[in-house]
Amino acid sequence: MAGLADIARQVMDVFNRIQEAIKARYVRQITPYKLTVTQFKALQHLHWHEEGLSIGELSGHLGLTSSTVSGIADRLQRDGWIERKRDPKDRRRVTVKLTSKGKELFEQKPRSTEDFWRETIARLDEEERISLLKILSRLRRVMENPEWPSYEETHPSPDETMSEILRDMMNWETSRVGMLLFIARLADEEGKGEIAAYLKQMSHEELNHAVRISKFIGEMRTLRESLEGFLEDERRSHVMKMDAAQFAEENGKNEIAETLREIGEDERRHRRWIYGLLNRIRIAEDQKAYAE
Repeated sequence: MAGLADIARQVMDVFNRIQEAIKARYVRQITPYKLTVTQFKALQHLHWHEEGLSIGELSGHLGLTSSTVSGIADRLQRDGWIERKRDPKDRRRVTVKLTSKGKELFEQKPRSTEDFWRETIARLDEEERISLLKILSRLRRVMENPEWPSYEETHPSPDETMSEILRDMMNWETSRVGMLLFIARLADEEGKGEIAAYLKQMSHEELNHAVRISKFIGEMRTLRESLEGFLEDERRSHVMKMDAAQFAEENGKNEIAETLREIGEDERRHRRWIYGLLNRIRIAEDQKAYAE
């Protein structure tokens, strides 16, 4: 007779297969909407948090930088999936929420789940259905009642809220630096030197703003920590570009694929240089620590 551990593994395996089957059915339903995996995950987290999330909170759930998530939110808002609203309890806080269109997307899931169970149970004969109901009823009675965390445990304190606001501001300021430099480059290429110079000055001021804000939330990092964080972002960016290049190539967009791969090679060269710099910094820090 199978032991409890073996039975538990088999039960978990069945539940995992159920989840995968339901998920596959649901993904087939949303495929026509042309959402990327990351966009869908963002919508999913907003579905789970009906009260809305700030960009900083959403970036924490997704494991992406706030500037990246801000761009994702911009595209989802443009396509009518989400909306930005000020928190009525704190007018300084801006949250993103699902629109009625976004909510409708997740209303399909219960229907998909019901269809799955109806079609699956239909494959059982009458005796098997009765046995299944008896076992599930018994399992429900012996199952441990869920213990949900308290309101205080799931909601940030005023200080944490202020930190989130400042963190969003800091990320917004740093993303503007890149955009301003990009526009300045376009101005240079069109011979508009005065415009380019002013935009570059603006980018420098925006960077100073970000640095000043970062001091309030303890985001000031050492050079080593900043470079290590940058390398991690670059690694993710490189993977995304290579995936996009392969997708473009498979769909006959060879020029796009070639451009993305060229950009990837430039980034690879930059990463090699930064890796070398980091090694020198680590060696210097180790020598200093040893001397002390």
